[in-house]
Amino acid sequence: MSLRCLVADKMDAAGLQSLTDMGLDVTFNPKLDAADLPAIIAPYTILIVRSTKVQAPTLEAAENLKLVIRAGSGVNTIDCKLAKEKGVRVCNTPGMNAAAVVELAIGHLICCDRRIPLAHRKLIGGEWLKGDFQAAHGLRGRTLGVLGKGNIATLLFAAAKGLGMHVACWSRSLTPEMAEEMGVEYCDCPMKVAEISDAVSINLAYSPALKHFVGAEFLGKMKKGAILVNTSRGDLVDTAALKDAIREKCLRVGLDVYEAEPAKAKDVFADTELMEMVMSATPHVGASTDEASEAVAAEALLVVADFVQKGEFRNCVNM
Repeated sequence: MSLRCLVADKMDAAGLQSLTDMGLDVTFNPKLDAADLPAIIAPYTILIVRSTKVQAPTLEAAENLKLVIRAGSGVNTIDCKLAKEKGVRVCNTPGMNAAAVVELAIGHLICCDRRIPLAHRKLIGGEWLKGDFQAAHGLRGRTLGVLGKGNIATLLFAAAKGLGMHVACWSRSLTPEMAEEMGVEYCDCPMKVAEISDAVSINLAYSPALKHFVGAEFLGKMKKGAILVNTSRGDLVDTAALKDAIREKCLRVGLDVYEAEPAKAKDVFADTELMEMVMSATPHVGASTDEASEAVAAEALLVVADFVQKGEFRNCVNM
């Protein structure tokens, strides 16, 4: 009997055909959400998701599940601990969407510096305010502070240097020697990043221990009028403290991620106050380019192939 595979998020026709060619019985339903999974998961051995959450009710109902593949790098939407207890391996596709996230981070950085979204809104309203929008700090020669040193951060270093920026970095695992090899300034603590940077990009992998890692203390250390970009995870930033910092320090903020994100791809976003305060915003689409989707799908297929053909778990995060 063929192993059954449920693809609960988007995948192109070629990817689905590749799964079938491996001998799998494939069900494709990208409209499923977390609430739907418990009722249907029982017969499946493999589950592939992107944004759909895989939480306790699904895992408790998963009678045959052996492998959950997160088509992306972050796995905070999956209960990895319970999965391990149930004998379910969770694998991801690290680094495959890094370039897409960096491109969006640079886009937000430039939007914040040149106030492009605000200028656009003024033009829509018929206001030609050339004099007002000629005032911009510029990025060349400025310092970009990066929190994190993973795949995305490393690509961001190069992109920022391409704009003529000086790059400083903090990560728990970063050493002065590593920083020198990467060509970035070493910061021995996050607060130093806040203090010396003209712009800060958050590129940390999320864990519950890092909730509100960027809070009132960090934001209070940032320069007045500095830029903050978050394309990582919304829970890393204390939203209430961020609003205070925007009011008090005139921070220019670009966000792709939020503490309270809707579960569905098309839904209502409640925090319109925050949207009025930030300089640029996107609805968690950092990893969403055709190039990234193709790369992520290709890696996900390799994860499946290793499991089906060798019984191995490529990129497993909950061994």
